Amino acid sequence: GLLLSSWNTSGQHCSWPGVDVCRRRSKHPDRVAALRLASLNLSALIPPSLGDLFFLRELSLSGNYLSGKIPAAEP
Repeated sequence: GLLLSSWNTSGQHCSWPGVDVCRRRSKHPDRVAALRLASLNLSALIPPSLGDLFFLRELSLSGNYLSGKIPAAEP
């Protein structure tokens, strides 16, 4: 939908709706810390690359039509 359409036009993930990043004062600024994508009617297979978000602390995907397993972070 409309919320995620900006993800295709904006190169800065820090400003994408539903994406929160580590604070600037953090040792790891601009790393994805939260994905809040609940109730957006998304339908897709959960990508393995989700496991690459090592700093992710919050994941909200309820109310969507997603399939597959949430991957574990690989060291």
